[in-house]
Amino acid sequence: MLENDVDIVRDSEIGGITGSRIFSKHLSAMNKVIAAFYSDYIQFYPTKVQTAILTYLRKPIDPVWAFTVSNGRPVYDAANSVDLEAPDEVANEIIMMAASYLGINLREPELIQYSEMLKNQGV
Repeated sequence: MLENDVDIVRDSEIGGITGSRIFSKHLSAMNKVIAAFYSDYIQFYPTKVQTAILTYLRKPIDPVWAFTVSNGRPVYDAANSVDLEAPDEVANEIIMMAASYLGINLREPELIQYSEMLKNQGV
């Protein structure tokens, strides 16, 4: 089975590509594959494409740390908070970036040690 990258095009571009003497030869030889997204389907050209492997990427939802103020201190509000959408394996990297933005420079072993210290302190 031959694998090709798929170029995503607009609906308005399909006619120009399929009508092109240069591109239409590549499409019919399956050297080039294009696709257009519609509301409920994806149309591939050439239409004889039998299998497609899609990778879906979307922009993550913006995280929100919601809180209420009690006795002058912020208290985490889980009901109105939105967690950061990221794979577990990148958690340390995200924490390191956040710590860096706060001016805390740590290496990963130091980060683990620091987080354990905070846990023991109940923070």
